[in-house]
Parts: sequence; C-alpha cells; structure tokens
Amino acid sequence: RHQKIIEEAPAPALNDLTLTLSVKLDQARLADIIMPHGRLRLELSPRRLKLTDGSVELTDSQFDFEYDSGPGKLSGKFFGTLNLRHLQRFLPHYGSFDGWLGLNLRLSGTPALPEASASFWLKNGRLDSLDFDLIEGGLALAGTDLQIQKKLKISRGADQYELAGRAELAKPKFDLDLKIIKAELANLIDLGQKIQGELSRRGAAQAGGKIRLNPAAYKIGLPQPAGLIGLYNDTNPKSSYLTRWAAIASKSNKLNPTQPQKVFGGQGTGRLQIKGEPSAPAGIFNAAVSNGSFLNYKFDRLLTAGTLNKQK
Repeated sequence: RHQKIIEEAPAPALNDLTLTLSVKLDQARLADIIMPHGRLRLELSPRRLKLTDGSVELTDSQFDFEYDSGPGKLSGKFFGTLNLRHLQRFLPHYGSFDGWLGLNLRLSGTPALPEASASFWLKNGRLDSLDFDLIEGGLALAGTDLQIQKKLKISRGADQYELAGRAELAKPKFDLDLKIIKAELANLIDLGQKIQGELSRRGAAQAGGKIRLNPAAYKIGLPQPAGLIGLYNDTNPKSSYLTRWAAIASKSNKLNPTQPQKVFGGQGTGRLQIKGEPSAPAGIFNAAVSNGSFLNYKFDRLLTAGTLNKQK
C-alpha cells in the first residue's frame, strides 16, 4: 500500500515582505509646481523604509536625496538648491517667506535619537517683514541639542553680522553670541524693530487669541523702557541711561516713527552674549557708534555697555 505525501512550503511571514517601487516623473505637476523630471526607488517593509536614487528637478530648483530608516538605524542625505517660494503653499502657518536655499544635509543616529549636520546658504531670504541678502553657515543637531557648527554669517546690504552658539530644544534654553561686525545705526534700529514686531506677532498668535494684523505694527519704536532688551538701573531707574535714551527716542518716533534713517546716522559695531531660558535671559552687551548723528546733532563716537539679568 502506498501513501501519497504532499509537502507545502510555508507562507512567507508578513515581516519578510518587501515592496519595491521605482518611480519616474516626466512633466509632472503638484498643485502649481511643475516638475519636468524626477525619479525615486522605494523599498518598504513593515520595519524599514528606504528611499534611494531620489532626484527632483523643478523649473528653477534641483535636489537629490536618500533616506533609510529601520530598527535602531537612521541615515539619509539631501543636497541641492530650492526656491523656498514652492514651500509657501504647504507651510502657511509659518508666515510669508521667500528666498533661494542651497543645502547639504546629512542624517544619522536612530529614529528615536536623530542626528543631523547641515551646511547651507540662503540668498535674498525673507520672512514676513524680515529680509536678508545672504545667510551662510553650518548647523548640527544631536537629539534635541542644536548647535551652530559653523558661524552664521549674515549680510543685509552693507551691514554684516555673525552668530554663534547653541540651543536646547526640548526644554528651551539657549547660549548665543551675536557680533555686529558693521551696521548703519538706522539699519540696525530698523532691523530691531522688525524682529520685535515679528516676535510680538508670533507670541500673540501662539497665545491662542485672535489678532488683527496692521502693517504699521511691524514698526515698533525703539528704544523703549521695556523694549527689545529692557535694560534699566534697578537702584535708580529715573537716572538710567535707557530711560534718558527712551525720552529722546520717543521724540524721534513722533517725528518719523517708521523711517529711522531720517533720524539716526552713524556706523555701529557691537556684541551681545545672551543665554538662559527665553522667559528669563541673561547676558552682557557692548556697542560703539562712530560718526553718529541724531537729527541735526552730530558726534564722533559713542560707547555703551550693559548687562541683562532676567529681562532687567
């Protein structure tokens, strides 16, 4: 008597399945963004996502990328140039922005503790009322620790600045060193006004209340007793330098509040070192103005220095 034995191969486990997909783009369109050429190879399994040979060409931008994420592993790279205007539609909550970005980004670490390093330049950058001709430098991220790996060099017209330092993102803390290499005093005041206006607008929006935007609100007169850095003399506030300066500034604001270049003149240099939590920063500053003017008054040189301790 013979018995027929049939053996069946076991079905593959779901964890062993891998989906492989190759994509090629030719005159594709995403919303109003035209992509003349593009390609991508994707490998997807329950525990891994891998993107290789990624490349996208837009009418005015081009970038390549790779990405690999799995258990205990993360790697990737992104490099190329991008017109930031293409991202405006997808990131409306970040305000109105523009500019040309050149980026070389590398990812490493793990999905739980990602690490990244990037060198970049940003030309003709704009965020709402803030604008810069060029920002270039390098950043590094390790977990939630963000470090300026290569000093950020910032140009705005003929004005030049440098920024170094680091920030903790999980429990917001920072340690920053800002150098004013050279800047026209009127331009420096104008920049301070715009930064303060942007921070005030975003702070109000994050508080959850409705706000009504007024273009004039971006021009907040400086300096003020509790202005951008809010320094004053604890022992005798009425005789402090900033209190007296605020009295002069209030007069200039009435004369021409939105055009400091018609009130102030001179070449400024300085340094601000500041650290701590955003709600209670501490630091020191010094500044100098050469060949300065205020309305019809002129002076050869003005020196000032001070400290900041919990907004005081």
